[in-house]
Amino acid sequence: MFKGEVIMPAQRFVSLSMDPFMEKLYDRPINGKYVLIQRLGKGGFGVVYLAKDIGNDQALALKLEHHSVDPSFLEEEARKYEAFQDAVGFPKVYWFGWHDDFRVMAFELLGPTLEDLFAYCGHRFSLKTTLLIVDQILVRLERLHFGGVIHRDIKPQNFLLGTGTNGSVIYVTDFGLADEYTISRVKAEEETPPRSHLVGTARFASIRGHQGQAQSPKDDLESLGYMMAFFARGRLPWQGLQAHGRGEKNRAVMEKKMATSVEQLCEELPEEFAQYMQEVKDIPDGVRPHYDELRHKFRRLAVREGVSTPTTRRKKNVISEFDSLKVLTFHYTEDPAQSENERQREQAFDDDIARAIRYKDVELKLVRNSDPATVAVTPGKFVMNS
Repeated sequence: MFKGEVIMPAQRFVSLSMDPFMEKLYDRPINGKYVLIQRLGKGGFGVVYLAKDIGNDQALALKLEHHSVDPSFLEEEARKYEAFQDAVGFPKVYWFGWHDDFRVMAFELLGPTLEDLFAYCGHRFSLKTTLLIVDQILVRLERLHFGGVIHRDIKPQNFLLGTGTNGSVIYVTDFGLADEYTISRVKAEEETPPRSHLVGTARFASIRGHQGQAQSPKDDLESLGYMMAFFARGRLPWQGLQAHGRGEKNRAVMEKKMATSVEQLCEELPEEFAQYMQEVKDIPDGVRPHYDELRHKFRRLAVREGVSTPTTRRKKNVISEFDSLKVLTFHYTEDPAQSENERQREQAFDDDIARAIRYKDVELKLVRNSDPATVAVTPGKFVMNS
């Protein structure tokens, strides 16, 4: 939903001047109680602001979309969020309505994105970190798909950590491109000519997303596979391609993806990564993915590598949340076969993320715009220091 950077203890907080738009709305609270504090970021279909509920001093986020956007992406996004309000790892929506010329969605304020943490850790996650993250995301995607929705824009920016006691929970966000999914609908769309434009983000989009074809749950899982390889290797084979214009660049990325085998994509990674990609690509259209088997594949790898993962239980044929959520709490196990340098490197990655997540002096650990200024949010009040 918004991009940012992890703010560490050594950084200083810079005061911010309120822009005219925020000043105008400050004296007229949205929905009678929400005041804007700071712009957090801008997406393709709206602008996200840090806000405050003046009734209870609660920090929250507001996403604004101008009335000229027709049809409304924000209205659809809010409606899809509403369907997952009782699910773990989905943002809570507090209100949706109009304010002057803007549609507004008030929702739960979250912490840093996985992209933020990835950048903070030197653009590479250890194998253990990658496995712990993927274990949660597969639960989120199963819940999303079980609810009849496909995301269609799986990427690190759209997965955020929570705050406070939910600081280790990974949330799936930004339903701007999400679409409802039924087997009959996908079959009907497959009989119509594909669109000529990319649906999703080029780096992580599925092949069918590049081709503008109807997507299904396996496309989200394919995108997750690209994201896993990106986290564990630090780079994807189609990064850095030279092309003239966005259209040419997207086409070049698609052609490189199609020419890259799963073995090349997952080079130097445990064989389970290539197995995952091949199994996902081989899922027949209209067939529900076996999420349990995919998760167990990586859990077996985690056990072999000495990574501790939480237990799960079954309820109503859907995986419920972890009994004891310990994702991104790391346990380092020495392996005599590892070189000292390898052990130190993996420990450094794990420790870096742990410090970023556990730093509790600041409730909101990220903010970045073109302006380098930052704002700190602490429980119960807003602090702007110079």
